[in-house]
Amino acid sequence: MKKHSLNSFYSCLAGIPILLAPLSAISAGKHVHGEADLFIAIDQQKVLIELESPAANITGFEHAPSTKKQQQVIRDAIATLGSYSNIIRLENDIACTVNAIDINNPFKESTSHKDEHEHHDEHAHDDHHDHSEQHHDDHGKNDHADHADHADHADHADHADHADHADHADHADHDKDSHTDFHVSYDLSCPDAQLIKGITVVGFERFSGLENVNVHWVKGDQQSAKKTTSSDNRVDF
Repeated sequence: MKKHSLNSFYSCLAGIPILLAPLSAISAGKHVHGEADLFIAIDQQKVLIELESPAANITGFEHAPSTKKQQQVIRDAIATLGSYSNIIRLENDIACTVNAIDINNPFKESTSHKDEHEHHDEHAHDDHHDHSEQHHDDHGKNDHADHADHADHADHADHADHADHADHADHADHDKDSHTDFHVSYDLSCPDAQLIKGITVVGFERFSGLENVNVHWVKGDQQSAKKTTSSDNRVDF
């Protein structure tokens, strides 16, 4: 779990900071495909849920979206993460009010850059088209001079295309080596929170990339942890 999320986690449960202290190092720097960490804290009438997962578990990829299909996959994932009931089910269907949901989308900036890049390409294409038409008109007036200019322009274009290709290759290598994570937090008010005796991790049904979820929980003066799988997804408090 990231440092900023742990700070918010602690501040909401100021009454039991000592119990939460060991959790601070659990997922620091951790990034294992197929594995995620889920933190649950119950104190009086408040329930906090935080999920930390590699993006590959949620979307199937970790690079910036390159197709409309991948963009839609991200939108669908965000919509699914928008409800805590798609991640866990509280025992006895305890009624809770959602105070806040915070979804850290690691693709947000990449998607914005992609939109800007496509917009730039459209203008570049139009400018190139206008330039080509003008060049064609000038070519009819000064054939010999323009042939030389055209040859120089072609050499420059080839060089530019080669440079663009190299840049694209470098960008692809960067995406291949980079790691991205989803971090999601849910702040709930549950009048009968103390009646919650356990949870079921249902995220396996929503995200096929999840193989196991490490559940770390704190309730009152008790805490424990359990590794869950799709066939063993129940956690008793």
